[in-house]
Amino acid sequence: MALQERELLNGRVAMLAVASYVATEFVTRMPVVKATPLLFEPLIFSPWFRSFMDASFGAAGMGAGRM
Repeated sequence: MALQERELLNGRVAMLAVASYVATEFVTRMPVVKATPLLFEPLIFSPWFRSFMDASFGAAGMGAGRM
């Protein structure tokens, strides 16, 4: 498949995903954001992600200012 055709297919799949959100909200009468709050929470607010970032990049900040 050509690159341009792949991009068109990706766009169509994304449109179907959004349409499924709309259909789900219509059927359940509940916003998708409230039904699946973890999918819409920024990653930086997740405790496991913050601890991962602190563990990964905390060592880089320890030597800051020492030269």
